[in-house]
Amino acid sequence: MLTVEAARLAKNYAMVYGIVHEHGAGRHFTASQVLTEAKTRQPGIGETTVYRALGRLCELGLLAEISIPGSDSALYELSSAAHAHFHCEQCGSVHDIDYVLSPDVVHDLALRHDADIAHVQLSLHGRCATCKDRGA
Repeated sequence: MLTVEAARLAKNYAMVYGIVHEHGAGRHFTASQVLTEAKTRQPGIGETTVYRALGRLCELGLLAEISIPGSDSALYELSSAAHAHFHCEQCGSVHDIDYVLSPDVVHDLALRHDADIAHVQLSLHGRCATCKDRGA
């Protein structure tokens, strides 16, 4: 993974990265949320610029795009060690879960299905602790 300095980001791209980075690991943002924050910092920034920045930051390995089945849009987070995500079907929150499929399991799946698995994105679904405690 590149550092921000090594990537030599354009000013707008650095700002988009900063928005996600300032909130730290474990926080997830929609492109719309990033755009809203970007507009408070630079009112003239366009939607296309923010979307391009998010895409480029993902290509550089500085951010990760998460697709959660059942979510309305992709989420973005700081790149970090492999982990899973928990999606609360009640309140819609997404939380990081410290869990990774073992390389042996991934290898066995690839062999069994004659596939070349490039990466694994695991999401778990149910009710978060808050919703469960509320009996919602």
